[in-house]
Amino acid sequence: MLRRLIVVASVASLAACAGLAEPDQMVSTGGTPLPASSPLRASITVGRVSSPLPATAVASADLAEALRDTLSARGMSAKEKPRFIVSADLLDLEQPRSDALKMEVIATVRYALTSAKSRPVYETTVTARFTADWGRSLKPGERLELATEGAMRENIRQFAEQLIAASQTNTAFNQR
Repeated sequence: MLRRLIVVASVASLAACAGLAEPDQMVSTGGTPLPASSPLRASITVGRVSSPLPATAVASADLAEALRDTLSARGMSAKEKPRFIVSADLLDLEQPRSDALKMEVIATVRYALTSAKSRPVYETTVTARFTADWGRSLKPGERLELATEGAMRENIRQFAEQLIAASQTNTAFNQR
């Protein structure tokens, strides 16, 4: 019983030390280049984004900002009238899987892309993980924050990659 109480208190103190994930640290800027003829070029805006998690994890507004900045970095962000609207629901954030040296976070997000006329175009659920070890920070709370940001960044990167690939083969992207 005492051992269980110590474990619960330790996990609670780790969570208390971790700050809110920063949107600029969740942005994915690399990856597959967007083809010049892609229907995604300058055509997407970010719609509804939800994160039902506690305020100590990932805020909805921060996830929306990171998604918007990633789309912009990839050349997909609409400057005027968007053809598509992407929504995102953070379904799960497993944190921490920890030992003395590392923190592993697993993020699961459901993304849906609809046309500006509300027609479904593409939907996927992405699960991504990231581990922050003691080499990144000696403080457990900072490692947890780094792992959370890394898992979200990798999740958004995988979504962007999947979206680009789907847009090249799925005719729904070309319908107006």
